[in-house]
Amino acid sequence: MARPLMLWAIVAALSAQSVYGFQLWHDVNRYDAYGNECKLREVRGIKCKPLCVNDLARCPESLQPSCPDGESFCADGACHAQCTDAIQSLNPCHCSRTGEQLPSAARGLVPCMSLTNVTIQQFRPWDANSDIRRACGAKAGIVDQSETVAVWGNGWLGGDVTAVWAECPPAPNPKFTFRESYWVATFSVNGALVLLLILWSLNKCWAERNVRKASAATTYTLNGSEAKRSGNPEAKGAIDVQDDDESEAMKLTGDLKHGVASSSDMDTTSTNSLTRDIKLLGYRSHIFGTLCVWSITLVTMLWICYLGVWTADYYGALP
Repeated sequence: MARPLMLWAIVAALSAQSVYGFQLWHDVNRYDAYGNECKLREVRGIKCKPLCVNDLARCPESLQPSCPDGESFCADGACHAQCTDAIQSLNPCHCSRTGEQLPSAARGLVPCMSLTNVTIQQFRPWDANSDIRRACGAKAGIVDQSETVAVWGNGWLGGDVTAVWAECPPAPNPKFTFRESYWVATFSVNGALVLLLILWSLNKCWAERNVRKASAATTYTLNGSEAKRSGNPEAKGAIDVQDDDESEAMKLTGDLKHGVASSSDMDTTSTNSLTRDIKLLGYRSHIFGTLCVWSITLVTMLWICYLGVWTADYYGALP
């Protein structure tokens, strides 16, 4: 009776208070363990997202491109001696999208000079993008950017909007037709290995057919008397073994009566009897089987390399 009353007392005590739950792990906290809002901190060295326009002349004055002599401002947002196709394809205003995935309104966008080392006095981690946009816009000298600057994917140039922040949304999941070179190579290698193993299994069964027939025709047992009583002709090997054992046992019994048997005779007789009932099989190396073993080893190493590449790409370790 005391235990239920104690449980009800605990429930009543908890119900009398307002209980709030806050996430304390994995994300930057907005509240502390006691439910109080954390003091905002200062953040330095923030790099702004590219500001994209359809004409570099529309860039704010502080973001107008300026390159050393002999260099040109390219679509990747930096100065180069020559704007090659590879450099032009790195346009940050396209958000790594090409073809049908690139919206038509974003095709003509080019980036202004980038802003770095921006300081935010009171940084709010739960609304980081808004704080960064405000700080970057203020440093670039943009007035009322909520009306004149849109965010990539949420608004485009037109009307009062003269620029777009290249805050790229997550890339869409790739769509495979399974006819790409990667898939063709994967299916070809694994399919060839499966076919090789099937052919090896068929070849092994065919090569060992006589061994299996001989093994099935002979029954090895230590009890020859039961084989005699069963009348099974396939147990002839067992009967012969038992007969030989009985003759040796009779000979050993006669020797014991005459006192001529020694411990070495007894050990030899026991060993001979046991060795007749042991069936030993040996396997020979075959070039076809060796090829299968090395093929499996090679494919296993390839899969380990694939997993390493995928893992490195997932964590952004690949260039």
